Amino acid sequence: MIKKKAEEGKRKMQAEMASINYRIYENRLERMARILIDGKARLVDATNFGEFSKKTLIHAVKAVKSERDVAKVGRPSLLRKEKKEIVTDVIKIEAKCGTNLTVKKTKELIENVIEDEDSEIFEDASPKKEISKSAAYSFLRNQPELKLQKPKILDSKRLAASCQDVLKPWYEMLDDLHSKYKYKRELIFNVDETSLRLSDNSQKLVATSSESPSAYCLAPSRVRNATLVAAVASDGFSLPTIVLWPSSNVPEELTHLLSPSLDVWSNTNG
Repeated sequence: MIKKKAEEGKRKMQAEMASINYRIYENRLERMARILIDGKARLVDATNFGEFSKKTLIHAVKAVKSERDVAKVGRPSLLRKEKKEIVTDVIKIEAKCGTNLTVKKTKELIENVIEDEDSEIFEDASPKKEISKSAAYSFLRNQPELKLQKPKILDSKRLAASCQDVLKPWYEMLDDLHSKYKYKRELIFNVDETSLRLSDNSQKLVATSSESPSAYCLAPSRVRNATLVAAVASDGFSLPTIVLWPSSNVPEELTHLLSPSLDVWSNTNG
């Protein structure tokens, strides 16, 4: 008799899972949870169905009742859908501004949004909820609009100078000088300085838009680095490349780099 009831419950659950009313939910766990909430089947029937454990189903029912997304193991997601969109939008805006958020900063952002969310539901101020970095990491990994990647380091002073207000007067001055003196091509040089970080503490991943080809992070105000200087004339001629090394003398291990096309200069500031 018990076996017969179990088989009937399983068939009922199978019919509801396949019905048009619930097929709109692609997540089968969410679909089953909604069937249970609507009273179309019992928890024991869903458990006997064998696709998910009883504990997972209970978590999923709680998630749906609280209007949160259903995770793989049934636990409710960190944020409601609209709050999740807010966090995602903030990360994408920060990425466009060149200040990609680290996992730690994302963790703090999510905690602030959760705090605001709780204040909307509960009148009494509740203590701030803390989440783990692994939870923030999982949140970022599960957002199709975002991706995690190692950032390129930007010097804050160089970044501040790389804007139209700073560069336009410079290029206008160069244009006036060229119009006045008609420089020969072999006298027009482009000199580029590239910072070479010697102590790389940028192993942290940052969040950026999935459409962004690169991620960026501002360098600390003081960091030990060398400088690579290259100069090329408009006719194609290039001067020897210079490496400015942050020491009073050129280290012996760098002397093998010396050649007609590359020189190493010592400089205490790099």
